[in-house]
Amino acid sequence: MIRVLFLSLFSLLFVGCSSPNKEIKPTVASLKSEAPSWVKNSYDLPANYAVGYAPVNFQGVYIQRLSALNQARSDLANSIQTHINSLYEQELTSSKAIQDRKAVLKIETLSQTMLNSSFQVDAYFDEKKGLYVLVKSPEIFTGNEIPLNPLITEPYSPEDTIRSRCYQEKVLQKIHTYSELYMGRPVWFYRPGRNGAVGIAEQQDQINFEKQKLLSLNIAKSNLAKRQQTSVRSEQEVLKLLHNDSTGRMMETNSRMQSASKADQTATKDIWIDPNSCELYTWVIKEK
Repeated sequence: MIRVLFLSLFSLLFVGCSSPNKEIKPTVASLKSEAPSWVKNSYDLPANYAVGYAPVNFQGVYIQRLSALNQARSDLANSIQTHINSLYEQELTSSKAIQDRKAVLKIETLSQTMLNSSFQVDAYFDEKKGLYVLVKSPEIFTGNEIPLNPLITEPYSPEDTIRSRCYQEKVLQKIHTYSELYMGRPVWFYRPGRNGAVGIAEQQDQINFEKQKLLSLNIAKSNLAKRQQTSVRSEQEVLKLLHNDSTGRMMETNSRMQSASKADQTATKDIWIDPNSCELYTWVIKEK
């Protein structure tokens, strides 16, 4: 009798332990995002696009993103110069040496101008947290537009910021992020826009939140100002200069150099703090 009772109790315990677990539906943030087409076809892009890649960097996303951007712009510089050389090959092979020098000068100057005006179009983190960045230069020459994938986003949660313990709760409550998140970061981190820039500042023991915020803002403004320092008046004027062999003037003299005060006319659109690394992100836009 005791043996039967023991077996019955054992059977009940075994059945209870082997009951199926309740299925947990994945959240939007945990959904795996498919790599965009420009990552898959990074070697088959129009001349005014380039892709840079940087593996995960334990110094933070700021260094990782900077490394990816530098690689992209290096490839873009080569692509632009090759593209312009091919368009003006006849001018380069002119029999007159002075015309050759003018052609080379215009090609080099135009290449640098286009490179300085390049901007981040999109970004993507892979499964190993490696960062891909897509960079584009102004469309002085006709080319195909790269379609961007729709982003699967989720609302920003202030509770995540409070739980981060990056600063005291009363300080963290000052952070108001308006953007939705994609793969754990604001949408504008990936797509800051042609007239936008992102600054990222890591948390340091020697500085408080306000100083970290100011550092992030200054980095964003600096990134935007570098692109705006050399700005040609219009695509039509650039083309006119390239074909105007009689003047021999350098493109710099025909480019509108924006003053520092004008480059500083920016508006802060959003801020966000990474609850894991405590890096502070700032998004700024150039005011028209």
